[in-house]
Amino acid sequence: MKIRIIFKGSPQKRDALSWAAALGLALFSSLVFFLPPFASAQAQAQAPTQSSPVQWGSYKFPSDALMEYHISGQSHGIQYSAKAQIQWHVQGHVQGQGQRYSAKFEIQMPLFFGTRTQSSEGLLSDQGLKPLIFTDRHRKSQTVSIDQDKGVIKFADNISTIPLEKLHQDALSVMFQLGSLLAGMNEPYPFNSAIKLPVLMSQSNEQWTLRLESKDNLKLPFGELAALKIVRLPRSSSDHQKFTLWLSPTLGFLPVRLLIEEDNQDSVDQRLSAFRPLP
Repeated sequence: MKIRIIFKGSPQKRDALSWAAALGLALFSSLVFFLPPFASAQAQAQAPTQSSPVQWGSYKFPSDALMEYHISGQSHGIQYSAKAQIQWHVQGHVQGQGQRYSAKFEIQMPLFFGTRTQSSEGLLSDQGLKPLIFTDRHRKSQTVSIDQDKGVIKFADNISTIPLEKLHQDALSVMFQLGSLLAGMNEPYPFNSAIKLPVLMSQSNEQWTLRLESKDNLKLPFGELAALKIVRLPRSSSDHQKFTLWLSPTLGFLPVRLLIEEDNQDSVDQRLSAFRPLP
């Protein structure tokens, strides 16, 4: 029963843990857990032909892909594990809107907590992703609507609104925004540089500063991969949560690991276990 405390606490901590341990990404619905087995890292040479990346200005968006993750964590001394998947898809042009994207994250949580899904849908642009809808579904569905034309964000209660800021992302799209920005760059990468992004959760809005720290060699359930390490700097003087994301150039700068650590030793570690390029 103590596992319930995984999703309690302050709104900021609850949102972060729901992203990572719901993206829970530890930060997408039912078909995800009934897909046939993925190809292993050693079998990628025999994988099906992948769709092509899409370039808009200086941003290079990844090819369609489906990723599977193993999640391990600890909450108040109790260790747990879960499985999750992320699907990324670039759609064709929509008349009057341009080219759209969709991203979906799904995690099957421990015991009887069921499945949690987060999704982001929006537009591709020369400024990266422009989210239109962010949805978080667990026992109930919460949807944040982003009106890119009017510059207004409306939260799930349909009452609370905030102004849309430049480069505004949601809790899911932010990973793909960072990856697309890096994919459009040429090496050497600008290590120790930082970018500021406003990031929407299902019930709140935060200001993130993310720093590109290093290129690491990771040993994952999927296999060994080189990945770029990105660290979120403290959001305030009282923010003791550590947030670290790794994106792999080999896999189109898609997320291969996410680690969230709290000062009370709580943690969520999401690591890539399988990868499937989609045609």
